[in-house]
Amino acid sequence: AVLRRAHEMIDDDATDDAALVERLGGTVAVVEGDPENIKVTYRGDLAIVETILLGRSDHG
Repeated sequence: AVLRRAHEMIDDDATDDAALVERLGGTVAVVEGDPENIKVTYRGDLAIVETILLGRSDHG
């Protein structure tokens, strides 16, 4: 709900969701996550995903 409101209310040149939430007065935190949970943005990222998936199939 906070992120949706930030996108609806803030109309500027924010570069990411965190910046929008902060401009709305919200707090943003960094938390540790699964290192295999990667964002696929570029074609080269697919090779990383493929490596991860192949590694999983070899182990189980």
